[in-house]
Amino acid sequence: MTLKLINFINMPYNISGDQLPILKTTCNIIIFSIVIIHVAHILAVN
Repeated sequence: MTLKLINFINMPYNISGDQLPILKTTCNIIIFSIVIIHVAHILAVN
């Protein structure tokens, strides 16, 4: 599941080289947010 998500996120990189840094930064922020929320949820449950 995670690998499929990463591959899906990486897809735009191959399409557009010009906007690569912007896309990469945006995706990293999104992934970081998801990880933080996930960890917070696990901590909240426990």
